[in-house]
Amino acid sequence: MGEDAGTPNWKTILSTLALSSEYVSAWEAITERPLTFAEFSTLPMPPGCDSLDMWRHFTTLRRRTGIVFSAEPWYAASEQVSWAYVTRQTQHELEEISSLADPSSTLNTSLRNGAVDLRLIRFVIDELHAACVRDGLPLSKNDVFAIYLGQRTPSTPAERIVKNFCTLHQQSASFASRDLSLSMLDRIYEGLLEGVEGPLDFKRVHVYPEDVVRTDLVESHAFAERTLIRCLESARRVRTVRDAVISFDETSGALWDLDYFDQLDGLVELLLRRIAFLRWRIPVMSYVPFTHLAKKPSNHFDMSTSSSERVLASKYSSSEGLDITFFFSSTVHILLVGLREVKEELERLAQEDEKAEQALRSDESLNQRQKDFLTIANRKLGYEATLKGYAEMFGVVRATARSDLFGLVNKGYLAQSYENRTLIFTLVSTAT
Repeated sequence: MGEDAGTPNWKTILSTLALSSEYVSAWEAITERPLTFAEFSTLPMPPGCDSLDMWRHFTTLRRRTGIVFSAEPWYAASEQVSWAYVTRQTQHELEEISSLADPSSTLNTSLRNGAVDLRLIRFVIDELHAACVRDGLPLSKNDVFAIYLGQRTPSTPAERIVKNFCTLHQQSASFASRDLSLSMLDRIYEGLLEGVEGPLDFKRVHVYPEDVVRTDLVESHAFAERTLIRCLESARRVRTVRDAVISFDETSGALWDLDYFDQLDGLVELLLRRIAFLRWRIPVMSYVPFTHLAKKPSNHFDMSTSSSERVLASKYSSSEGLDITFFFSSTVHILLVGLREVKEELERLAQEDEKAEQALRSDESLNQRQKDFLTIANRKLGYEATLKGYAEMFGVVRATARSDLFGLVNKGYLAQSYENRTLIFTLVSTAT
């Protein structure tokens, strides 16, 4: 059947439109990297088209090949679906993450050495402190560090919670052998509050983009529960590093925004992240200090890339659902930045270990026991030794242990101190 007179020939119009240089340039720009509407609207548009019409047209095309998230959006959207288009820039970043974090990668292989795992403590502390800020716990990074190392006995609810976190963090491998579920989240939450009495009055951090309209769903506990169930079910189907990144983005976002628990969503999310990455056999990803990198120095989360530049999808939602391309690309970029930092630190530690080994091998004034002891001590954060412990370790008499340890003190490898009349030997910082 032919078209009635006066009816536009849309096939002709679209084919002509798609051949225009402005159309091609705009499409290349919007698929190369994530653009805000403010950026897109500065591009030349095809004759007879305005930027909003073209954005909606491109949204339909991008949606067809985008990532569709399992949970319905909790920001305003015409359709109850959230999706993200993977631009070429984001695709390159995902490929690099996949290469670095693959289960068989050099980074994950190196983490099979528990000593290296322990020495990445600074990343754990950075992220733990950032989670404490999110949850409103009034603790400095030095406070968190002291509690993590067991150098301080908890005396406040906040300190007790962090101590409980450390215990749960050490048990994360056993959690990773179980299914990810709401009951697991409940057990984590209850574990964080072990021994904490009275109501919590911590003031959590909430910073949302100014021009993103949140729906009433964010106030519904039933919606939060349904969303988390969907996210956790999706997380069970993870097969690749890319799947893990997508699952992280959705599950972390749900716990971040929906306040499923009365308090401590940040710490629960951090533990769940650790457990999930261990379950997916990519433990190196659990060291990425995501929250630490995503917040401003003032401890408010840096949402400026989305709020001040106006993400179009938040204001001009279409029948395609909620376009969160900009948010997803930001998550991918932050994960990659953090993963690169972890990679650099692991490489530095490997070089440091090699130098220490070479120095020990070339020091002919040390006996083999002393060399073996320093090798062990260098790989354990905050390692301490006593005369009795050294003697038992090497099966020697106390006098030999004293001679060996004081010999290391005299050579500058160890420092000595007293604790309740017991001699304690610790590594000198320059030797670690």
